[in-house]
Amino acid sequence: ENLGDLLVKYDAKCAASVYYYAKIPNKTILCFIKSGKSDKVIQYALNENYNVTNWAGLLENVQTMNRENVVTFAKQLIEKNYLKPVDIVSTLLGGGRNDIEKTTEFLLDYLSNRGDRKEDAELQTKLLEINLRAAPQVAAAILESDDYTFTQYDKTYIARLCEGAKLYHHALKLFTSLDDIKRVLQSGIGANLLTKDFIMTFFGDLTPEDAIQCLRDLLEYQSTALHLNIVVEICQRFNDQLTAERLIQLFEDQQCYNGLYLYLRNLIQFTKDSDIVYKFIIAATECGQFEEIKSICAENDHYDPEQIKTFLLESTDKIKDPRPLIHVCDRHGFIDELTHYLYSNQLYKFIEAYVTKMNQAATPKVIGSLLDLNAPEDQIKNLLNNVRPPQCPIDQLVNECEQRERLNILLNWLETRYNNEGIQDEALHNALAKIYVNINNNPRHFLMTNKFYAHENVGKYCEAIDPRLSFVAYLQSNGKCDEALIRIANKNGFYKDLAKHLVERQDLEFWKKVLNEDENDNKEQELEQEEQEQVHQKSVIDQVINSVLPECRQPEQVVTAVKAFMNANIPHLLIELLEKIVLHSTNNDYNNFKNNENLQNLLIITAIKSDPTKIIGYIDSLSNYDGSNIAKICKQDDNKLFEEAFLIYKKFNHYVEAIDVLLYDLNDLERAKEFAEYISDQPTVWSLLGKAQLDNDMISESIDSFLKAQDAQYYQDLIAMVAKIDDAELYGELITFLKMARNKVRDKSVDSELIYCYGKIKDLANLEKFINDQHNGSLNKVGDRLFDESLFESAKIIFEHINNFAKLASCLVRLENFREAVDASRKANSIQTWKDVCFACVDFEKFKLAQMCGINIIIFMDHMNDLIKYYENKGCFAELIHLLEQGIN
Repeated sequence: ENLGDLLVKYDAKCAASVYYYAKIPNKTILCFIKSGKSDKVIQYALNENYNVTNWAGLLENVQTMNRENVVTFAKQLIEKNYLKPVDIVSTLLGGGRNDIEKTTEFLLDYLSNRGDRKEDAELQTKLLEINLRAAPQVAAAILESDDYTFTQYDKTYIARLCEGAKLYHHALKLFTSLDDIKRVLQSGIGANLLTKDFIMTFFGDLTPEDAIQCLRDLLEYQSTALHLNIVVEICQRFNDQLTAERLIQLFEDQQCYNGLYLYLRNLIQFTKDSDIVYKFIIAATECGQFEEIKSICAENDHYDPEQIKTFLLESTDKIKDPRPLIHVCDRHGFIDELTHYLYSNQLYKFIEAYVTKMNQAATPKVIGSLLDLNAPEDQIKNLLNNVRPPQCPIDQLVNECEQRERLNILLNWLETRYNNEGIQDEALHNALAKIYVNINNNPRHFLMTNKFYAHENVGKYCEAIDPRLSFVAYLQSNGKCDEALIRIANKNGFYKDLAKHLVERQDLEFWKKVLNEDENDNKEQELEQEEQEQVHQKSVIDQVINSVLPECRQPEQVVTAVKAFMNANIPHLLIELLEKIVLHSTNNDYNNFKNNENLQNLLIITAIKSDPTKIIGYIDSLSNYDGSNIAKICKQDDNKLFEEAFLIYKKFNHYVEAIDVLLYDLNDLERAKEFAEYISDQPTVWSLLGKAQLDNDMISESIDSFLKAQDAQYYQDLIAMVAKIDDAELYGELITFLKMARNKVRDKSVDSELIYCYGKIKDLANLEKFINDQHNGSLNKVGDRLFDESLFESAKIIFEHINNFAKLASCLVRLENFREAVDASRKANSIQTWKDVCFACVDFEKFKLAQMCGINIIIFMDHMNDLIKYYENKGCFAELIHLLEQGIN
């Protein structure tokens, strides 16, 4: 021990060996510590069974003698459970040592290995506390590090320490009390220690209610412009979450119009909320941003015009420039109020600038308002001289002045526009017409020569002043004011003028209106007005018949008048007038119209509709009417005057139409035949008659008619009809028709049918002669047809002509010409033909001829059995044996 005590001053390692062998544990341990072997202390104590009573003291010795190993030694003590972490922390920090660094190192190592445990809350709090008090940067690094996840510490306590250490962003993250948050925000922003990104992120995590409270606090206690800028930026960033309505209210509650202006300046470009635009204009007004106000009023489409207009009118003490108000009123039609405001505040130069440079279209409203304000007339005229159409709408200008009975003020301006610029605007000429009527400046001439005014408008204006001028205006409208024209004429007794216009105009619709042809649904009103209407109608008709038409020299006018009478359903007057003109004229009044075609047409048409008994007399006595059209009218379903139609067609030599009436309207074939014979040189007539006769099964008569017409177009129908009746006499007549038809149509069916007819009537000589000449008939088909009808003599001639020996043999068999049939079979050389002829010869016991046929059959085994069976069935066994023997030989 004494040796160790001497050595320890010079060599702790050597001294440790001496103490070790001397079995002095406490001094051995101290030497281990002093020589940097503190990691062997615990193992040594265990080996020596040494009971250490003061591990904390040993830890203090390690901290004092060998500080680098103190953390390692502390961990060993924890592992062996000799000391608790709290004791180690107390030892490292106690006794005035306050070893923040090693304590931090120990706690970080210990806590990170254990994870984030609730029971370690005190140690986590201690770790952050000692660093926040001594080395805030380290604490900040721990809080921000991704390597350590500590959440169990006392957040409120640590937040206060962070606040004291000016780690405001960490304090804000940890505080939960809104008062604490507001206080830290004020301090952090005031000290400029909170970054913009952090502030934005932080506010993004707050509830909208808390965020509003924080913003309110920042605005209420703002000490620098930085506060306001940040608040504005937060509001803009989180506008959707916090809502514009609440944010605007926030700024208004604090009367922070500058902030409100800055906040809404960006939002105004995208919003469609009229309230937001309104608040922006208020804020801009408070901030003196008058150019912004003008821009919004001129360009924004989403504000409430009435609201903005009212605000601008109430803020004239702050907004001296009237241009924002001008823009609002111009865009939204508050011209009257704008004019009243500018004129009442001696801002007439702005009225001039507005009308001449900004919007000439508003001139009518401005002029109207100035008239209401009793502005000097010269001032108004000077203003008018600076505007021109079409920028200044004439119709609106005239309307404004007319409403105020001040049209005359426009006279010089309107005349200048018309005389110098040639403007044809309707409103301009309406106004000129009314002014000329007012001042009696030759208005009749203007109304009759001017083509551009609205006749209804001007006519109505003149009714109370001078009905004659009103009549002239309506008269010049070319039918657009007919009702008004009739009304003013009836009201003032202008019957002759109206009658003259009726005749000269030649308009049936106008006649209809004058003669009261229009339907009236109100029966009571119709009855009440009937008597008065009859008086007007009679007066006009009297003027037409007795005054106007006698002076007329144009047939078309008379014709139109007659048509109008007819349309008005007054046939008694119409016929009386027409007969007077066309038939019974005794003076020169109507001599020019006696032979007028239109008048004669209308007379007959009128009779058709009202008195058909007179038609035949008119047909005979008149000659210059349109017979074709009149006859068509007679034939119409509404009339059915077929006899009259026939007489007209006959008179005008329209024979085809005439016989058509007889055939299909009167259904009189006998009379039609007589008519055809009467005009025998009309093939078309005979053709129509033949077709009608054919349709009525009059075959012979139709053939005769077709022959007279030399018309073969219905040859197929005629052939079919003759075949249907199947009369030999008709076939003879048909031959005559078909001979004619061959010269008209090139159709093989005609020749084929002609051949058939010869065969049908057994005219064999002509048949043979025809088929030997050139023709297009189908002989095979005709031959088959005759054969099927048992006309074997006729068929034989055809088959013999075309060398159809098989069919010829069949015909000869049926004619019992067996020898010739055998010769034909030999030429046909057909097994079936041999069999047919053979069997026929057996039937008639012509066995020699049958044997001649049979020899050609038995050489075919397939057919020999049929031959044998046929002979056996007939009982001709001997003849069969003889045949077979002949075949063998």
